[in-house]
Amino acid sequence: MKDKKVKILVACHKPDSVYEDEVYTPIHVGRAISKCTDDMHHMIGDDTGDNISDKNPMYCEVTAQYWAWKNLKDVEYIGLCHYRRYFGQRVTNDNIEFFLSDKYDVMLAKK
Repeated sequence: MKDKKVKILVACHKPDSVYEDEVYTPIHVGRAISKCTDDMHHMIGDDTGDNISDKNPMYCEVTAQYWAWKNLKDVEYIGLCHYRRYFGQRVTNDNIEFFLSDKYDVMLAKK
């Protein structure tokens, strides 16, 4: 699966420690109207490129999904998780094949 490009955006609206590696990419949602931009300057903002960042109060994490749809290129699979809600098992480029097999249609976190 090394040739497949997988990104899971980690939606964050305030500073916190989050997963960040070749699969997990933190994204500051609502950055266009945020008061935390200085504390979160190291993250991608959903206010770049084609975006709806200023609509975050109405759409929440959808602003990150919209940003990914319009701005992520050369990515075959795009996922989204909240900075406090990860999957039970960390997704990596080495185990993504298991999750994307014909056995599963959708990946969801446990309640």
